[in-house]
Amino acid sequence: MEAEGFEAIIAGGYAAIGTMMGQADMGQCNVRDYADHYARICAAVDIPVYVDGDTGFGGVHNVREMVRAFEAAGVAGLFFSDQVFPNRCGYLPGKQIVPLGEMLARVKAALDARRDGDMLIVARTDAAGVEGVDAAIARCRSFMAAGADAAKPQGIDAIADIRRVISEVPGPHFATISQAAGPRHRSLAELEEAGVATVSFPSVALFAAARAVRHVVASLKRDNSLSGSAMS
Repeated sequence: MEAEGFEAIIAGGYAAIGTMMGQADMGQCNVRDYADHYARICAAVDIPVYVDGDTGFGGVHNVREMVRAFEAAGVAGLFFSDQVFPNRCGYLPGKQIVPLGEMLARVKAALDARRDGDMLIVARTDAAGVEGVDAAIARCRSFMAAGADAAKPQGIDAIADIRRVISEVPGPHFATISQAAGPRHRSLAELEEAGVATVSFPSVALFAAARAVRHVVASLKRDNSLSGSAMS
């Protein structure tokens, strides 16, 4: 990604679990697993790495430890959500969110724990899939009032809803295009025209790598040779 000219990298939670465990993101890993994983990514590149902070991995003390551990790993910024712990991938059903007051406490703990003022702290809500778009916007506004650098309403994918978020929530809007979301993709041109500040592709490398591996091993199993694979 760096060699192709991208100026920043996002390391998603789904991709982290898929890479480390070969499983869906169901909150199996702890903060140290993630910190070690992200540190290896940060060490491999010379561009900023933005990472998924899950739910903060528990209460306010866990959030504090997450921020300190991720800072030590070298991340440029982190996102964390208002789901109950353990986290579920934002595109899976069955999510639950904590009361607003509890999430605001997490946000304040993260901000207090941050040593590097340049590290971006983004508060994310899964309220859209639980209580609807209105609730997600209200939560994002509260996160910004609490001092978050940005607020991200997960699962808001329709252009009309994105426009509404941009008009009602201060700060930059971060859109996501994830293969885990299925066919709910918008074009980059549509998102740019709507006013989106940046777009992340948190699982594109994971799925591309998995498909490439499946292709080559299927060719090897079928033909007892690599002559029919892209490696030949």
